[in-house]
Amino acid sequence: MAWVTSAEVASFLGKTFTVPQTAQATLLIEAAEAKIEEHTGRLYGTTSPVTAEDHWYLDGPLLWLNNRPVTAITAMTRRDGISDTTPTELVAGTDYELQDALTGRVYIPGWSAGDRYRISYTLPSTVPANVLLATKMLVGFWMRPLLEGVNSGVSSLSVAGDYSVTYQAVVAERGMPSEVLALLQRRLAFA
Repeated sequence: MAWVTSAEVASFLGKTFTVPQTAQATLLIEAAEAKIEEHTGRLYGTTSPVTAEDHWYLDGPLLWLNNRPVTAITAMTRRDGISDTTPTELVAGTDYELQDALTGRVYIPGWSAGDRYRISYTLPSTVPANVLLATKMLVGFWMRPLLEGVNSGVSSLSVAGDYSVTYQAVVAERGMPSEVLALLQRRLAFA
């Protein structure tokens, strides 16, 4: 599911996209969303609820859900060891506790090494505003050569005997400009 549309990216950039630019933006939106989810370790715009997520052989009393942030755990069962075929319904606050919804951390005080857990839970339905903005910024950054042409990023050009081109410095880490990373860091720190 796309969090933003090519029309929203065009509006953010103050441009009117052509048909090829719209197609390019649509492809880049998908890539930007995947990059942001990978960077933050969180899923946004995912269909909720998550049902029957399995976790086996914990190393300790903490378990991390595959999708986060989490709104609530709706059901949790345990099977003791491999031979137990009957799941036991666990009670919130007694048998488990969602300790940190942001990271999907669940505390299970009575765990044992062979237990198998099945968990159903819900996720927030909205994508945070700064994640939306970071997505538009990242797509705009990647589209810049297409929108500005061959001279994209050129800060000076001279032809006095020698041909010289100086490019603007773009600080990018892990394929993302520093402004996008700053927005995502704020999301990680204050979400």
